[in-house]
Amino acid sequence: MTAAPWTVLRVGAVVAASMTGAPRESLDTPEAQKCLAASSRKRVDVLMTVERVVSWDHSKL
Repeated sequence: MTAAPWTVLRVGAVVAASMTGAPRESLDTPEAQKCLAASSRKRVDVLMTVERVVSWDHSKL
């Protein structure tokens, strides 16, 4: 887990682009960077390495 401002800002831009459907490059404007920077102050990024995935059939519950 890290709270380094530049990594949180980079992850935030990728997440914002994914959630809005906007191209990643559109978030390079000064206005977008200002919004991302404001929200990144209260966030951390977590990188996980998946070792195993478990799934089940919800219809059998």
